[in-house]
Amino acid sequence: KIALISAVVMSSAFLLITQAFPETLLRIFMDVDDAVLDVGPRILRLYTLALPVANIAIVACYYLQSVLKMTSSTAVSIFRGILFPIGFGLLIPFIWNHDFIWLAVPLAEAVAALISIFFIIRASRSMQEPKTE
Repeated sequence: KIALISAVVMSSAFLLITQAFPETLLRIFMDVDDAVLDVGPRILRLYTLALPVANIAIVACYYLQSVLKMTSSTAVSIFRGILFPIGFGLLIPFIWNHDFIWLAVPLAEAVAALISIFFIIRASRSMQEPKTE
């Protein structure tokens, strides 16, 4: 719980900074010109929406590994790292304008976070059930 809360709070703080000062962050990490300033802040604002929810799935993967739920941990890793980003990346241009492609990762992370929560609840319940021998 502490790891999850810490990760979400820290990433939410960075999300707020990114939303408030995208131009400043761009200038810190790259040499910007007018073309970058035209699109960069919007892209950064959209893409970093993934930060708080990404940490839910990341912490969940470590938790599931620690309680020996390897299949669930691997599934979450594959969902958030490969399957969902590619799926949303292919799907979004058909639903919205291609400018929203930057939402593929935040949406993938959000869905992976929901699945992670399901796996954590299921793992926690299975550990609390009394063993019959």
